Amino acid sequence: MRLGLRAFGAGTAAMLGLALVISVALPSAAQQAASKVTVTVVGIDRSGNQVAIQSSVVPLQGNAVPSNGPTYQIAPGTYYIGASVPTVTGGTTASDSIVIRRVDITASETIKLDARGGKLVSVWLNGKDLGSPAMAGGCIRGGFGVIYPSGAPQLYVKPVSVAHVGFDWTASVPGPGTSTRDLAGGSKAGLPANPVYRISSSQLVPTVIKAKAGPVPDTAVTWSTFVTAADGCGLPGARGIASLPGSVTDYRSPGSWRTEVDTNRGNGTYSCSTTWANQNYAAGHRYALPFDSAAHGPSQAVPVVVGNLLSFDPSPAYQFSDPHQSGYEYCNTVTVTLSRAGRTVKSRQYTGYSGPVTDFSATVRAGWYVLTVNSKQSEPNQAMPAALLSPRTSLRWRFKIGHGAVPVAVMSFLPEGLNMRNGAAPGSVSTIKAWATQNRYLFRSGSASAAKTFSVQVSFNGGKSWHAAGVVRHKGYWTVRVHNPKSGYVSIRSTTVNAAGESSVQTIYRAYRIG
Repeated sequence: MRLGLRAFGAGTAAMLGLALVISVALPSAAQQAASKVTVTVVGIDRSGNQVAIQSSVVPLQGNAVPSNGPTYQIAPGTYYIGASVPTVTGGTTASDSIVIRRVDITASETIKLDARGGKLVSVWLNGKDLGSPAMAGGCIRGGFGVIYPSGAPQLYVKPVSVAHVGFDWTASVPGPGTSTRDLAGGSKAGLPANPVYRISSSQLVPTVIKAKAGPVPDTAVTWSTFVTAADGCGLPGARGIASLPGSVTDYRSPGSWRTEVDTNRGNGTYSCSTTWANQNYAAGHRYALPFDSAAHGPSQAVPVVVGNLLSFDPSPAYQFSDPHQSGYEYCNTVTVTLSRAGRTVKSRQYTGYSGPVTDFSATVRAGWYVLTVNSKQSEPNQAMPAALLSPRTSLRWRFKIGHGAVPVAVMSFLPEGLNMRNGAAPGSVSTIKAWATQNRYLFRSGSASAAKTFSVQVSFNGGKSWHAAGVVRHKGYWTVRVHNPKSGYVSIRSTTVNAAGESSVQTIYRAYRIG
């Protein structure tokens, strides 16, 4: 490529008789390939035998180098190279050894990861040796290259003090009664020379995982945990099954944990729902994590207009969401309809079990539009439970095209004081907390809200008739008081209107039950 550059102004260059031209020659594909070297990575097990390994080669900048075998084509430079080196005895893998080296590569060569001299990793709880951890990993540069052992009975690490290299482990053992102990530890400053980890029960953080019943079509859930260490490396923790409704106590090490609850009544391809909570757990505290609280409703997707194109993400995964936690639900059907002046512009139906979903989009012009999103929990070839909560939701946005962002609202509702079946006491008075999920748009709850009016109605007969409920504005949210009936279900409908007359109407049928 040839670049011409005037170093001076045109008049000055002519006066001095100067012409500055810079020629930049970019290397060809053949030249780039020739600049690389061949590196083969092999392991030396604890007995001194050469063994095949699955290695990780990570440059100082960038991600791990891809490879389908032990040989890599890489540019000269400095790399972290590591692997879990197995030692096989009698045809069985007796141990794994995590070995990581920082290597300066200048020419083609064979890199040996030598497991000899490795130190046995052990975890002790209340003075009892639990053996090597069930899950462990060597972490390079915050997770850019992670090395997992195979799960052999014994785990060794080859001590090395290398910057940006860490070691992490997790172990799950039964706790008192039906509880679980979720243990985690490691080192973020190299692979430790003394990998013996001693923990006492008093250091663990009691965490109650509450799985409520009603909004998901299942009688049991699978719960699991995942810990992220200080060096950015992540490992799975405990896993179990809980009946709905039910709770489990997990005594976990202090740190950053993800807790996930899944239902498994899908069509055999994936679950009906995945819900999770990410939190940092501090020693000396107790935590409660409620999952599948009422009322499940839309939480993320809103229409967006760029130029003359309106787009909306109709993914069914966003249409039934726990107000407490983040998550996705798949076993439902969504119908999206856009209309103008009472005439349908476009209408499409989507299902959560039919694979990837493309955005709903339509060409629009200046004027008033109505976008309606109707969602229904449904499951292929299976009957939905008759007592299912939040079986249907609807959103109706009325807005004017032509003045920037589409000013729509999506509301979340959390009835307080419900039992584990998401039920309120017959004849009681419930307080429902309401807040705008999409605060990036024009509706914000509280004293600075752009909403001209916000009102809520409730129904005790499945939406056949509606009654106004009292609404109180707070800073950042609203509260709604509902006088519950003696039996049945409570449906919720909210209407938000701004100064321009644009509105969002949201309905959650059978939001919570009575009893």
